[in-house]
This record gives sequence, C-alpha cells and structure tokens, in this order.
Amino acid sequence: MILRVPTNRSVAGPKLSAEKDKLIVSYDFEEDDGRLTQGQMTFEMVLSFEYKDNSCCIADDVISGAEIRILDRSEYLERILNLWDKSVGWQAWQLEKGGRSRFKHFTIYFDDAACLNLIAASCRED
Repeated sequence: MILRVPTNRSVAGPKLSAEKDKLIVSYDFEEDDGRLTQGQMTFEMVLSFEYKDNSCCIADDVISGAEIRILDRSEYLERILNLWDKSVGWQAWQLEKGGRSRFKHFTIYFDDAACLNLIAASCRED
C-alpha cells in the first residue's frame, strides 16, 4: 500500500492510540522546506501489534517509508491466527465475517525511530 504521507523524516515519531479493536497511528513528516505534514493510518480488527525501537528492528522490518507492507502469510501472522482460532475463530459468527482469511500482517517502518508489525483485518490512511 503506497502512502500519501511517507513515514520517513518524522520529527516526533509515531504516536499510537487504541480503541477496542482499532489502532490509530499518527506521525509527522518534515517537508523539504521544514514544514510538518501530519499523517495518520487506522487499523481495524487488530488482533496483535508489535512496536520495536529502531535499535531492535530486524532487517525484514526495514522497508520504504513510502509504503505499508501487507503479507497474507508470515510466521507472526500464523502464530497469532492459531491463538485466535483456538479462542474464537471457530465460532459461526467469525466464520461468517470471513474467518481467518480476512487478517493480514502489516509492517510500517519509521526511519531512525521504530518499526511496527500488526495483525489486523484492514488498514486505511486517514
């Protein structure tokens, strides 16, 4: 997913706020002329998120600041979905909503600040 407001060149770094099963990620982007542009993305039906300081990000977490990586398969996704399956994933109403196939592994990288990995059903740039 290509972002309108890139995640690199952030002065204050990402700010996270959670509401029930929603995670909002807000950040700033410093333009070439020094002005700050605000960016925000919202993740819905969040099952898990992992925030790591830049010093703890692995090579696979380092991606372009112009995008959010979306994976249909990963070890992290499989581990979380196996837990979800055992607790609620087998229920009819979960299956009617699309079951485990609706969840994806999202990765965002904020240069010199942090990386964020999430398991969620959807993401939008606000």
